[in-house]
Amino acid sequence: MKILYLVDFDINSPSGILNKIIQQTTIWKKNGHQVQVLSTKPSRGINNSEIIDVERKSYYSNRKNSSLNNYLFKIRNSNRINEDIKKYHPDIIYYRQGIWYPGVTKIFKIYQVVMEVNTNDLIEIQNETLPRRLIYKFGRNKILNHMNGLIAVTDELNKLYNHIKIPKVTIGNGYLFDNNPIKKNKIYDKPQLIFVGSPNCQWHGVDKIYYMAKKLPEFDFHIIGIKEKTDINNLKFHGYLALEKIKEIYAYCDVAIGSLSLYKAGVNESSTLKLREYLCNSLPVILGGYDVDMKGSDYILELPNKENNVTDNISSIKKFVLNWSGKKMDRTEIIEKLSYETKENKRLGFLSRFVNENK
Repeated sequence: MKILYLVDFDINSPSGILNKIIQQTTIWKKNGHQVQVLSTKPSRGINNSEIIDVERKSYYSNRKNSSLNNYLFKIRNSNRINEDIKKYHPDIIYYRQGIWYPGVTKIFKIYQVVMEVNTNDLIEIQNETLPRRLIYKFGRNKILNHMNGLIAVTDELNKLYNHIKIPKVTIGNGYLFDNNPIKKNKIYDKPQLIFVGSPNCQWHGVDKIYYMAKKLPEFDFHIIGIKEKTDINNLKFHGYLALEKIKEIYAYCDVAIGSLSLYKAGVNESSTLKLREYLCNSLPVILGGYDVDMKGSDYILELPNKENNVTDNISSIKKFVLNWSGKKMDRTEIIEKLSYETKENKRLGFLSRFVNENK
């Protein structure tokens, strides 16, 4: 297949999304497919710290990188973008769900298009500016009406599109598992717990980790990616750390903490790369709600997805941590379920069904 991967974010700056695309397209190429990644979001320069080993196309702008300027850029350059896609002439467009702009549906009329859904977009868009919300809602159905297939990362997200009569499949996020897992380095007598997140993400439920630390002084808690002051002796904020530094902390931790307030993002089911990173590094996880691929797993303590999930289950949390403290995880089943090879073979199988169909 000749696949065009169409996205709306800067493919020249490191991010979790970029890493996912790198892993996906690497496996697509290994399977003999031709791939081009094209971004409709203007870039202000190339960052060589990340490399996509496929043909890629991005557009450059010296204007201020604001939401408004990025949107106006799409409108001004829509003909240019569409001509570049026609020159590539893909068998199929793999489209990461984004915002509508005048001109985008013209190209969707020509090719088979499968959309990837990663979030509850109608909930997430509420955090944007009023003009962006209005444009997004105005153009959402215009895009959906031109989709030939849909891939969602959870069953819950998939069901949001039941009203659209096109082929759909759920494929949770994959992960690149290291053949040489980290060696555990038990340096503390107390069980160690770790959370890795980002600032200003309410669905992370960091306030609930404060509560855990106060109620469970016999455990130590480490929070990565966020920097706050605290007077709780067994709670430490490390701020932003590179992955290698995070792995050093993973090595002496016993249990990881996933998002505890998914209900604030309007979902109950998740498929986060962070949970997969935890499991890759042999860490069982405390999670609000459940993961699409690991539902009912012994490695996951699934808390109810509601406000009082931690306060009502502090004894279960304590028992889970003590049960796993110092134990070694068997990653065999996890790798079989979550590896990128497993996920992308399923994805390619779904995409291939559209290649011989004509619009």
